[in-house]
Amino acid sequence: MSKTVRLHDDVVKKATAIAKANKRSLASQIEYWCMLAETSENNSDLSLNFIKEILESREQAKQKLLEPYIFGEGS
Repeated sequence: MSKTVRLHDDVVKKATAIAKANKRSLASQIEYWCMLAETSENNSDLSLNFIKEILESREQAKQKLLEPYIFGEGS
């Protein structure tokens, strides 16, 4: 379901610039910000950067781009 929402011009300008930089639509950028805000509010003990890293890692895991880390091995 979609709704029409009025946003301040400054918010739209900022979202448009960031959306273009990230190759997202304006709507996708605003939805992304809303998802980050909701996740941040529900996990107030975590930094926003840490939340972004978790979300990125989850997507990498879905794409099978991660390798398991074996403790005690490596350099």
